[in-house]
Amino acid sequence: MRSLVKTCHLMILFMITMAIVCPAHSAFSYEREIANLSSILAADIAKSGKKSIAVVDFTDLQGHVNELGRFLAEEMSGNMTSQSQGFDVLDRNHIKRILEEQNLSLSGLVDPTTIKKIGKLTGTDIIITGTITPFGDSIRVACKAIETETGKVISSSRGDIAKTATIADLLKLGVGSPAASAGDTKDTATKAPVTGTGWSGTWNTDWGKMTLNEQGNHVTGTYTFKNGRIDGTVSGGVLSGKWTQSNGSGRFEFTMSDDGRTFNGIWGYGEGLDNGIWKGTRR
Repeated sequence: MRSLVKTCHLMILFMITMAIVCPAHSAFSYEREIANLSSILAADIAKSGKKSIAVVDFTDLQGHVNELGRFLAEEMSGNMTSQSQGFDVLDRNHIKRILEEQNLSLSGLVDPTTIKKIGKLTGTDIIITGTITPFGDSIRVACKAIETETGKVISSSRGDIAKTATIADLLKLGVGSPAASAGDTKDTATKAPVTGTGWSGTWNTDWGKMTLNEQGNHVTGTYTFKNGRIDGTVSGGVLSGKWTQSNGSGRFEFTMSDDGRTFNGIWGYGEGLDNGIWKGTRR
C-alpha cells in the first residue's frame, strides 16, 4: 500500500514538473531551431569561401510576408552575424529599401536574374531566403543560401518550431507600414541641431558604422562593410567623393540635413550614382 501511495506521489510530481518545464521548452524551441538552421547554412557558406550575406524576410509559399517571417529572418540575421566565420551581414533595412526602390518582391527571388541583380546592387555574395508553412501544432521553416553570382543554391536546411500562442499571433499578422524611424523628421524635429561638428563623428549608416574626420573641406573615413573607406570633398551641405571596398569602388554623394543629425545619399559603381540609397544617422 505504501509503495502504491509513493508511486502515485511520484507520478503527480512528474506531471507537475512537466507542466512547468514543457511550456518553457516550447517557448524557446524556435531559438534552438533557428540556431541549428543557421549553423548548417554557415558551415556550407564558409566552405564556399563567401563572406558577404543578406537575409531577407521569410515568406509563406505564395511569397507573402508576415510578422513571423520578419521575426525569424531577424533571428537568422543575428545568428549569422555572431558566427565565428566572420561573415559580413548586410543591414536588413537596407535590403528592404533596395527591393522597394527597384520595385522587386520577395517572391521574385526565385528568379536567378533577380538574385544576380540584388547581389550586384548590394555587393553581397549570398542571399538567405526562407519559407514558413503551418502544420497543425508546428511550423516548418525551410531556408536556402543562394549564391548571387550564379543563382545556385549552395545550402539548405529545414526544421520545425512549436506553434505556441505567441508564434501563432505573429503568423496571423501581416506586415503594415513601419513606424517612423529614429532618423525621421518627426523625431529629429524635437532635438537640438548639431552645430560646429560638420561631418566629423560616428554615424549609423546602411553600410554599417561609419567614422568620419573632416579637415577643412576634405573628409576621410571608414565604415564596417567590407572594410570600406571614403574620401571626399565638402561643398555647402554636400559631401561627395569616392568609396572603396574589398569588392570594388565607386562614387557617393551625401546631403546633410539642416539639423546636422542625418544625411541622405546615393552611390554607384565606377563614376555612376545610380546603384542605390545610402543614408546615415549621427550617433
